[in-house]
Amino acid sequence: NKPFKDSHGHHINKKCVIYIPKDLHTSVSHNVWTGEGMNAINNVAFRFLGGIEK
Repeated sequence: NKPFKDSHGHHINKKCVIYIPKDLHTSVSHNVWTGEGMNAINNVAFRFLGGIEK
């Protein structure tokens, strides 16, 4: 996807970035380098991309 107004780039892994709303991105504490919180934030991110989360 592409950047949009009020979006943040979110690393779903160490190589791939998707854009999600800033509010969603900051709603779950996470760190791509340690893996902390990544399952939770990626669930939110993929729900957004699938049209489930707004």
